Amino acid sequence: MAMVKVTLGDAFRVYIKPSLGGRLVIRKRNTIHYSERVKARQRWVAERKPGKIAREKCEAAGKVVGGRCPIKYFRVYLREAMKGI
Repeated sequence: MAMVKVTLGDAFRVYIKPSLGGRLVIRKRNTIHYSERVKARQRWVAERKPGKIAREKCEAAGKVVGGRCPIKYFRVYLREAMKGI
């Protein structure tokens, strides 16, 4: 069995943050930071269920294949649903 080499880039993200005067910011890969404003927007979108709307449009258009809406059509209907909410 071959060993996998782990580098620092696999464990950490390093990027320049302009709002901190161009300082480097180092975070662990699994660190996610969201502002309350972003969380509120995500909740707002989740309540309107754009994926469900897109699925219903796909079914109404007769594009469902094997019980699923093909991704190329789903993306089109999801884009429309997101513009509508």
